[in-house]
Amino acid sequence: KSGQLELLQEEGYSSERKAVEQEFLYYLQNHTNSRPYIHSGYVAFFETPDRFLVSNLGVQDINSYHDINWIDTAMSLRDKRNPEALTVRRTTRFFSFEENQEIITVFRIIRSGIHPVGVVVLNIKPSYFDSLMRRLLLVEGQTIEIYNEQGETIYSYSKGAMLENGDYLKVVEKGSMFSSVSMTPYAQLFKLPIQLSKILLLVIFLLSILVLVITYLDVRWNTRRLEVISGILDAAAKGETIPRRIVRREDEYGYLIEEMIRLFVANEETKIQLIEKKSKFNELELMALQAQINPHFLFNTLETINWEASRLTGSLQNNISGMVQNLSDVLKYSLSNPSDPVTLKEELYYAQCYVAIQQQRYSDTIEVLWDIDQEALSSKGMKLLLQPLIENAIYHGAKEKEASSTIVIRIRRLDEFISLCISDNGTGMKAEQLAMVKLRIEEEGMEESHIGLKNVYKRLKLHYGDSVQFSIDSEWRVGTSITILIPYIPMSDEHNS
Repeated sequence: KSGQLELLQEEGYSSERKAVEQEFLYYLQNHTNSRPYIHSGYVAFFETPDRFLVSNLGVQDINSYHDINWIDTAMSLRDKRNPEALTVRRTTRFFSFEENQEIITVFRIIRSGIHPVGVVVLNIKPSYFDSLMRRLLLVEGQTIEIYNEQGETIYSYSKGAMLENGDYLKVVEKGSMFSSVSMTPYAQLFKLPIQLSKILLLVIFLLSILVLVITYLDVRWNTRRLEVISGILDAAAKGETIPRRIVRREDEYGYLIEEMIRLFVANEETKIQLIEKKSKFNELELMALQAQINPHFLFNTLETINWEASRLTGSLQNNISGMVQNLSDVLKYSLSNPSDPVTLKEELYYAQCYVAIQQQRYSDTIEVLWDIDQEALSSKGMKLLLQPLIENAIYHGAKEKEASSTIVIRIRRLDEFISLCISDNGTGMKAEQLAMVKLRIEEEGMEESHIGLKNVYKRLKLHYGDSVQFSIDSEWRVGTSITILIPYIPMSDEHNS
């Protein structure tokens, strides 16, 4: 501040001046100690040139301090014709026991407003810059010099001795206060690229020879492999014995030869197996024709029981006849060709026949509610889709509940999909049981429990693929709900296609 600067220029000594000097000294010490390249710093005022501040010693007198050859240069900056800042290289010593050393000194004017009142002086160690230069990747004989505003050399560094007779690449950079010159010998500058070029040419030559040798060996090896393959093909075409050569499976040729031998050998074995399978197929066909007699015998027997029950009761409308008729319909439907197309309406009818049988068995303990969207019934369905799910709801939900239970079958059309939901208010499942059921229906093989549920899930995946959605929700002592989403496929469209 201007008030503090005026106080420092006054004659005499006071507590206020001491406080200001301590503040300037603290500022000077912070700047010099925090920068490793600064040796020391001074602050001198034009009005009191015999006293000045030293960064590491405090206030010093011109008669007691050794380094004073900078004072004349600092005082000369008061002249307006001189620059605001100046950098010089000088030789000095700071203490009597030291030897003279080279130092770079930077001067800069202190102003109070527009009036110059003093100078800040920083002494910079050239040795610090020498250590930095040694870390740079300089070539042998390269020299770097730094000049001040007057063109005087203030710093110079050379790596090795300079060449007496040689051309140099000179690079000059000019700044506001300093300029630098880098001189590099052309011989050293291009020495490394020339050596690298020679090494590169040698490597290319050796690689070319190596590639030629590898190519020759590879062609020779592949030619032999092709001769082996040709021999195998000729032998197979003439019906001769295939040569059983031991071939190591190391590349595509070895793999091809091994596979050809394996396939030709397997072909002979396949001919024998086909003869055996044809004989077994004829035997199985006879057994299948014989097995067709059993369902027809079962249907005829059920019809006989139905008429006998009607004759004994004197009426066609009785529980026994109804159960026999429903059972006959369900068996006939389940034993028919599974590939025959059916509508959801047909599937619903046979599911209702099954429910009627179960309601006769469990009397009033199970109530079944039907919530059916008539638009959905014209869609193509899958045989035995509802019956196993209703059976699962009865035996794993409603049957295990002590009180009466309700099963709701809901079928809805949702634009391009059909939603089928079978829910019950039976015992339900705990979270661990539900997770286990979901895991088991995904696994291969059949489990002892939930066979129908897994059967339906697998058949849905085979029939509809990824377009089907199958979900199970259950809560302990609340009930279980199974929801299926399948594509809506009108039966008329199926027949037309």
